[in-house]
Amino acid sequence: MIENMVALLLLSFALLGLAGLLSRTLGRNNESAFHSLAAVEAQDIAERMRTNTIAYGDGVSANTYVAALSSVSSSTIVGTCSQSATNATPTSCTAAQLAADDAGAWRQRLAEEFPSGTGVVCLDDASGFDDGTVANPACSGSGIVVIKIFWAVKNGRASDSSTSQRFTMAFQP
Repeated sequence: MIENMVALLLLSFALLGLAGLLSRTLGRNNESAFHSLAAVEAQDIAERMRTNTIAYGDGVSANTYVAALSSVSSSTIVGTCSQSATNATPTSCTAAQLAADDAGAWRQRLAEEFPSGTGVVCLDDASGFDDGTVANPACSGSGIVVIKIFWAVKNGRASDSSTSQRFTMAFQP
């Protein structure tokens, strides 16, 4: 009888350990999904910059995308380009309007797809561009074009605090 109770106690501890391991695995899986989604969104805005060569300019001094997305607090407007009912491609836009529309739509998607999601497109030094936080994206203002996406994740503790995650991609057309 005692042997059965000890075996049951050991089994319950093993099952609790397994449940904790499963919980941790699911949390890491969710974190991995956010990193994958961030890579897709960074590639999306990079492709939009690549195709809108007039607004992209030389990438440094006359880059409309960097001007629109250089800080997390910069306001962007969605819907400045008109679209026909049958064609999803904007039909009456300047390159700058299309860049502003792309920036606004990208910022809006980040806010919808990530918890506390936002992003910047800025100029940063090639040697240390994988840094920064939501409060301070750490863009030097010179160097290469860098896309930084930020979002919040729960710490996994009983407290309700969260930490910031970051995905960074350098971009050269």
